[in-house]
Amino acid sequence: LDERFATPTLLGLSRSGSAETREIAVSLLMSQATPEALKALATVDRKGLSRPVAASLQALQTRPILITPRESPKTPREQFRQAFEALLNGDDGPFERLVSSVPDGERDLVAVFGPADLPQLRAVRRHYAARGNQHAIEYYNQFSQILMTLVWRP
Repeated sequence: LDERFATPTLLGLSRSGSAETREIAVSLLMSQATPEALKALATVDRKGLSRPVAASLQALQTRPILITPRESPKTPREQFRQAFEALLNGDDGPFERLVSSVPDGERDLVAVFGPADLPQLRAVRRHYAARGNQHAIEYYNQFSQILMTLVWRP
């Protein structure tokens, strides 16, 4: 689901749902890695959240774990854009080759991508989530951290 539609719904659930529903909604808001979700999280009442979720929220708001950009990227922006476009069109090959050739390519990605590239990154993250295979959560989390690195501001 596109984050712009999910954020208001998740914020509502974080305020009025059962304890379990609130925890899930807050966790999903944290994973969205959008400026809107981060603003929404600032309004969430932490009372009733479990210690781990409250601690994660506190860490996200004060000092999340971000990816350090590589000073001299090995992969140019256009190569990432083309690989992601191919992936979204059903061809995994170009992206798989990037992953194989530069295993820590996320450091390049956060160095060369900017705000104009966020919609494509979000589409790629949704693509992996929709696959529902054994790698889906790993890729979802990796792209969430990439997105957070690109959008988070103290």
